[in-house]
Order: sequence, then structure tokens, then C-alpha cells
Amino acid sequence: MSQWIGTVFFQAKGDEMGRFLSLCRSNGINVKRFSKRGGICRGSLSPRDYRQASSFAKSVGVHLRIEKKIGVPFLIYRYRKRLGLFIGTAAAVGVLLFLQCFVWAIDVSGNEQITDAHILATAEKYGLKKGLFLPSADLEKIELNMLGELPTLSFLSLNRIGSRVEIELSEESPKPMIVSGDEPCNIVSSKTAQIVETEVYTGQKMVNLGDVVYEGDLLVSGVVESPDGKTTYHHASAKILAQTNFVKEFSIALHQDEKIYTGKEKKRYRIDICGKKLPLFIATSIKAPHDSQKEMGTLRLFGIPLPIGLETETISYYEVQPLTFTEEQALELIEKNIEIYEQEELQDAEILSKEMSAYLDGDIFRVEIHYQCLEDIAIAQKIETDLDPSIPRNP
Repeated sequence: MSQWIGTVFFQAKGDEMGRFLSLCRSNGINVKRFSKRGGICRGSLSPRDYRQASSFAKSVGVHLRIEKKIGVPFLIYRYRKRLGLFIGTAAAVGVLLFLQCFVWAIDVSGNEQITDAHILATAEKYGLKKGLFLPSADLEKIELNMLGELPTLSFLSLNRIGSRVEIELSEESPKPMIVSGDEPCNIVSSKTAQIVETEVYTGQKMVNLGDVVYEGDLLVSGVVESPDGKTTYHHASAKILAQTNFVKEFSIALHQDEKIYTGKEKKRYRIDICGKKLPLFIATSIKAPHDSQKEMGTLRLFGIPLPIGLETETISYYEVQPLTFTEEQALELIEKNIEIYEQEELQDAEILSKEMSAYLDGDIFRVEIHYQCLEDIAIAQKIETDLDPSIPRNP
């Protein structure tokens, strides 16, 4: 606050210093930073209090002398003949506040599978891009459009933070359908298999031991008809063990190209102004094999991102060297992939047997595995009871 109203630092000399300070206190003037060294006293006052204190000092024979003055009022008075400085500053602040109405930066968070570039391209498709005038933007509509365009998302939110918009999202992992215990449902087959064992807890069994069923076939019906002819809906529940037979193929090329980075790099820069990029280099084609990685640095003013950034492109050169595997090496690599496959995809199945055959198909080394597994093929499928409201529900 003292910067805005100003502060006067002064010296005081005289034999009646006590009377001077008493007059100041009795009139509500508080002399700050008061000190005395030798015969000279020093202190500070606001400009208004200093004027009143000067008259008190003169009345008791104390001499006051100003050492320095600080604060905005004195700065304005010093540059009163250069009003353009203050007008320019005020105009700059006004422009800065006006620019806050535009999108200067867009950040993405929460994505793992979908790339930032794809999300930003989708946002731009529906109007969210650098330079967008925020007061006229319908961010809720853009949210809905983006969710419709990106069905793998379970959550998406556009959060405005000053002139920056943050796209916060959450990706949806594929999950098996789970039907609530009070919802009528059937039990259907998850894959082609031969029935080995059935344990029906609720519902009407539709298959027998030894039957061969295909994916989607009805195993246990949730629509049950009683001996007296009444039909009711049930939440079917069962464990259906079946023998599955399928073939899984793994392959690897015996001759591949391997990148060997030379350590040589080249950097190119572009100025980004509201999404428009201006190169700071002479554009020439790069014929040597290379990878390119771009990073965007956004300029900030008092912590506020500006619509101006510097893009740095790092070009890393490499040499391509041939890489050759023997059939034994290829088989070793494939066996590691087979182990991962069985741990992740067949973790709930009992592998009864597997027969592996390997062969060379041109430059491709292939391995086929004939699996015979025992697994529970029962999955729930909801019954739409609204189709026949006359049938009562009896979970």
C-alpha cells in the first residue's frame, strides 16, 4: 500500500525534537522508522502526514529535510511530461486483458492410448483451436461432439484456465459385459466349443454334454416356462465348461533393418503464432535417413501463456544396417511372445494340449500352435423385457 500512496524519508535537526514528536503523536501522525544517530534524527511519513509534520517542526524550531521520496505518486509526477509512457502502459494492460478472451494454449491430460495430435485435431474439427474467441465459444457443445467422435473415451472435460484450455479425459478399457444380479439375462457361448460339463444355477438349460456350440449360441435361457404354462424372466446363472480348439499364429521376419543412430543431430526452429508456423530456416529436403521430434515452447508473460511459441524440431540421423536372425533365434523370440500370450490371453483357461509346428514362408518364419483348452464359455446377455411386458420378472 505504501507504494501506491508514497513514502517520504526525512532528516530532522533541532533541540526540541521531543516536542516535535509529541505534536505529531497528539495529532495522529505516526513517524515510522524513527532513529537517532549523533545529532541527526531520521524517519519516514506519508506525503500527507509529512506536510502537516513540517508545520509542527517549524513551530518548535526543528528543521526537516527530505532525503528521498518513493512511490507511484512521485513516479507519475517525475514523468508528468511523458504521459505517453503511462498511456502506453495502460493500453498494454488493456490489450493483455482483451487477449485473455482468446485461446492461447491447449493442453491435453489423461490420455495414454490416443495421441495428443489426434485429440487436438478432433478439437480443431469442432472449433477449439488457438485464436478461438472464448466468449462466443460453446465448450459444452464441443465436449459432446468430441465424445461422439472419440467413442473410446469414458470422460472428457474442457476446462478454461484464463486464456488456456485444458482437455482432461479418461480412456475406457474394454470390459466384459456384467449384468446386474436383478436383471433378466440369458447365458450364451463366448466362442465355438464342445460342452464338457454344465452347472446351471438359475434358468433353463438349452444344451447337453457333448454338444458343439458356436459363438453367441444360447446355453441357458432366462425365460422359463413352468409346468402350468406360466412364463417368467430370470437372471440366468451357470458355469459351462467346454473344450475349445483353435490355432494361433506367430511370425517374425528373418531379415530386418536396424536403426543405428550416428549421434549427429540438427535443430530447426519455427515461430508459432496462434497455430501458424513460420520457419526460421531455409527449407531443404533431408535425404539422409533420420527421425524427427518436435517440441513446442510457449512464451509466458507474468506466468500467462502467450499465443506465441517457439517450435524446436530435432532431427536425429541414423544408418540402416541389415539384421539377420537364424531360425533358432527367431524361434527363441517367438517362444517369448507365446509365453506372454498365454499369460495374458489364456490366464483363465486350462491348456489341455498344444501342438506347435514351425515352417519358413519365404523370409518369414512362422509358428502355428494348435491349442486344446478347457474353459468356461458362459457369458451373460441381457434380456430386453420391454419387448413383452406381459411376462413377469422373477430374478
